[in-house]
Amino acid sequence: MLLNVHITPRALVETTQSEARFNAPALRRDLVELLLRHGVMRFTSSDEAGRWIDSLGLPALTPAEKKEWQQLLLSLKKQGRLSASTPPLITDAEVASTLAEIEGLTKGAPMLSVLGEETYRRLFPDATSGHAVPYPGLEITVPGSVADSQLYQGLRDLVDTGRLPEGTPRSEVWNSLFGPLASVSKEITIFDKYLLSRLFETGDEHVTWMLKNLNEVAPEGAGVVLIAARGTEGQYGAER
Repeated sequence: MLLNVHITPRALVETTQSEARFNAPALRRDLVELLLRHGVMRFTSSDEAGRWIDSLGLPALTPAEKKEWQQLLLSLKKQGRLSASTPPLITDAEVASTLAEIEGLTKGAPMLSVLGEETYRRLFPDATSGHAVPYPGLEITVPGSVADSQLYQGLRDLVDTGRLPEGTPRSEVWNSLFGPLASVSKEITIFDKYLLSRLFETGDEHVTWMLKNLNEVAPEGAGVVLIAARGTEGQYGAER
C-alpha cells in the first residue's frame, strides 16, 4: 500500500511541542516512519513546498524537530518520493475554500491531507470531529486527529506487524504493498534470506516474477539490488 501524505506548513507548526494539544512527538515519529516506509509526500504547488521548508526555520520547532523533518525530506527526495503538483492545484492550501482545490493530490493513490485547524473548520463548518472522509480514498484531518484516519491505522498495523496474513496470494502482496512502493522508488533493495536455497530447490521462477513486475512499474533507470544469505555446509549442499 502506498499513501500520499499532504501536510500544510501551518499543520506542520501545529504538530510542534510548543503548539500541540496532543502527544506531538508520538505523532511526528509515526508520520515520519509511515512516510519513510510507505509514503509519498505531496504538495499542492512548488510554492507550498518552499513554504514548508521555510517553516522548518521557525522558532516554534525545536532543534530535534527540525532535524527529524529535514532528514525525512532528504530521504524522500533521494527516493523520488517528494511531489509538487504541476500545474499547481492551489498556491496555498491553507486558504482553500472548497475540497475541489486539493482533491487532485490523490494521484491514483489514497491520500491523507493534514490541514491546520482554521482551514479544516472552514472546509467542514459542521464537523463534530477533526477527521473527515469526503471521498473514498481521501481523508482530511487536523494534526491532533491523524490517528483517527483509517488509512493511517491500516499502515500503522502493517508497520507494527511487519507482515500480511499467511497465505496471502503473492499478486495481492504485490498490488497492495510492493508494487505501489516500486512505482516511486529509484533505488530498490530486496533482502531475502531464502533466495539462494529456492533457486537450488525450485528454480528461478520467483526471481524472474519479481524482476518482471519491477521492470513494469519502477521508474526508468531504477536500480535493483538482491541480497541473500549464504547457505552453510549440510544445508542445501556445500557452503556457497
